[in-house]
Amino acid sequence: MDLKLKLKNLRIKYNYSQENIVEVLDISVRQYQRIENGDNKPSLDVLMNLSKIYNSNLINDYLLSNDNSYLYIKKLELELKNIIFNIDIDKLKIFINKIQ
Repeated sequence: MDLKLKLKNLRIKYNYSQENIVEVLDISVRQYQRIENGDNKPSLDVLMNLSKIYNSNLINDYLLSNDNSYLYIKKLELELKNIIFNIDIDKLKIFINKIQ
């Protein structure tokens, strides 16, 4: 699930209004609306605070998602290096299935 859908779903799940969220984040309602609509990317500070509000790891979800292909590829590279370094055939098979 991409970040904008996750943010909206979490906000609805916790029965928060956008106004409730921006009070904690100390940003404008319009700025938050742009983040929730996917028009703007949140700052790391905003992501950290949203993670605290929802008790969720939104930072990893956002940074390692397919939406951010560069970071996703870097994550896959690191994962592959760890598998090769440790020569774990089972993990290598899982990795290959993941990228196919």
